[in-house]
Amino acid sequence: MKGIVNTYLNLRTGAPRVNAENPSYYKPGDEVNIVDSITGDRYRDNDVWLQLNNNGYVWSGGVNGFQNIVHKESKTTINPSVYPKQIRLFGIDHLWMKSMGEDIDIAILDTGVDKNHFNIKHAVVSTKNFLEKDDTNVEDYCGHGTHCAGIIAARGMNNIFGVAPKANLHIGKITHFVSDGISNSILLNALDHYINKVDIISLSGGLREEDVELSEKILASKSTKTIIVAAIGNDKDRQMGDYPAENNECISVGAIGLNEIDEIFLWEKTIRSQKLKICAPGYKITSTDLYNQHKERTGTSMACPYVAGLFALLHGTFKPLSKTELMSKFSSLLHTYKADNYSYKVFSAI
Repeated sequence: MKGIVNTYLNLRTGAPRVNAENPSYYKPGDEVNIVDSITGDRYRDNDVWLQLNNNGYVWSGGVNGFQNIVHKESKTTINPSVYPKQIRLFGIDHLWMKSMGEDIDIAILDTGVDKNHFNIKHAVVSTKNFLEKDDTNVEDYCGHGTHCAGIIAARGMNNIFGVAPKANLHIGKITHFVSDGISNSILLNALDHYINKVDIISLSGGLREEDVELSEKILASKSTKTIIVAAIGNDKDRQMGDYPAENNECISVGAIGLNEIDEIFLWEKTIRSQKLKICAPGYKITSTDLYNQHKERTGTSMACPYVAGLFALLHGTFKPLSKTELMSKFSSLLHTYKADNYSYKVFSAI
C-alpha cells in the first residue's frame, strides 16, 4: 500500500517512537510503501504509526489518507470532518464516544474476505469455509464479503470508516459468488456454528423460500446471546423478503440513500415487506474491495452489515443490558419515515 507524505516526516528505526533513531526523513510529496500499522508514541493526539517496507516507522499523521486510522489499541483523536455521511448524519460518531465495538464479536456470512486488506485485516480474528470441510481458507473471489467487512470494521484508511472499527470479525464463507445463491444446509451449518458464540451475525443474503429446519434454528437462537441481522433483499416487485430476514427473530434490513441535500430516501429496490424492521445506508456505499482497493456498491447487502455494526456499538455503549433490554433500546432510537404509503424505520442516535 502506497502513501504520499504531506509534511517533513522523520523515518524512525527500531520502534515507533518520537525519540527513536532517525537516519533519514521524507519531504512533502514523497511516496512511502506501507505494510502495516502499529500503536506507538502519541503525537498531536494520534498514536498510530505506519510500518514501512524498509522496516522503519513513520507517524501516520504525516501521510495523506492515513491521518485518522483507528487501531485496536489506539487512542487516536479522529477529526470529525473526515467522517462519511453515513457515520456523521446518523449519530454513529456520538456512539463512538462510548464504544467503537471493542470486544464485540460479529460473524459475517458471505463470500469470504480479503483478510490482508490494510483497512480491515486488524479486525479479522477467525475464518471458516463452510463450503469445504475443516477449511479456514476464505478467499473472496468477488469482493462482496470484503465490502461488507469494511462497512462494519474499516479503520479509516483514505477516510473510509466502518461503523464499529474495533469490533472482532469472524468470517464465514458460505458461497463463492452472490449469484450462486446459498445452500440451505450450508447456511444451517454456519448458523449452528456461530449462534451463542458471537454477539451478532450479519447475513447479506438469503433464500427465496422458508426452510423449516432453518426457522427452528433461528427460533432457538432467541434464548441465546446472538442477534441475527439479515438483508431483506433487492426486488421491488416482491412483497415478501428473503429468508431468514422474514423470520420474526431476525433484524431484517432494507436500504436507504441520501440525496444531494442529505435527505433520506428509500432505495427503490428494497423489498417493501411487512416484516422489514429497519432501513440503513446502503446506496452508493464506498467500502473495502479486493487487493487493497475500495469500491462503491449499492444494495440491502450493504445496509445489513451497517446494522450489525450498529448493534456492536449499542452492545458496548449500554453494557450490561440483556439481549431483551438491548433490543428495547434499539427500538427506542428508531424513527419512522414514509415512501408513498409504505412506512419504514431508520436509526438515529442524535
